[in-house]
Amino acid sequence: MIDLKKAQCTRVMKSASAIGLEEVKEFLHHVPNWHSDTFKGHLVVRRKFVLSDYNRARRFVDLVADLAEFEDHHPEIIFGYTYVEVIYWTHVVDGLHMNDFIMAAKTDAVYENMVRRE
Repeated sequence: MIDLKKAQCTRVMKSASAIGLEEVKEFLHHVPNWHSDTFKGHLVVRRKFVLSDYNRARRFVDLVADLAEFEDHHPEIIFGYTYVEVIYWTHVVDGLHMNDFIMAAKTDAVYENMVRRE
């Protein structure tokens, strides 16, 4: 298995297929704080992050948005006073792709770096 934190997202073609449930389970072992779910009718991976205050939550959202721009793979982000929920799926395949798990791993790394600095 590749190191998801070091991998780069790839452009997904319309001819690509979503990964199957067995592959989803395998990838979830590499991002253990994430879980599969449905959101707006799509199979997704999601995680809720807890931060110490609103400013840190907002900063985390900014860092995840910067990462999404760099990787060209954008999540749904929901946040409140001390939490941020990040949801990934690949629209072009109407489901999950390896890119979603790469981004989950990279999002975890951003969070871990923030927590270490607190």
